[in-house]
Amino acid sequence: MSTKNFTISIQGDSEGYVTFECPYCDSEFKLQAGEYQNNNEPFKELFCPYCGLVKEKNEFLSSDVIEQAQAMVYNHMMEELNKSFKKMQRSLIAQRV
Repeated sequence: MSTKNFTISIQGDSEGYVTFECPYCDSEFKLQAGEYQNNNEPFKELFCPYCGLVKEKNEFLSSDVIEQAQAMVYNHMMEELNKSFKKMQRSLIAQRV
């Protein structure tokens, strides 16, 4: 089985902010989308402005972002399954003829 990597670009709200959720205290806070996704000055960890605890930045993704990512992966999986079944169907039809 192969591994597939997905890149998800998080869109900011009308003011360019993205909502994050602390994995410790469940508080929500916002950051500029450009700060979070800045490839020139990447960072690995975030800290919660409410409880002050630190964790890897991906642990702060909101439930909306996680649901979006899960939907993307699910849709990709369904496409791959459909492709596989179409190939099997063609193979079976060719064997009958």
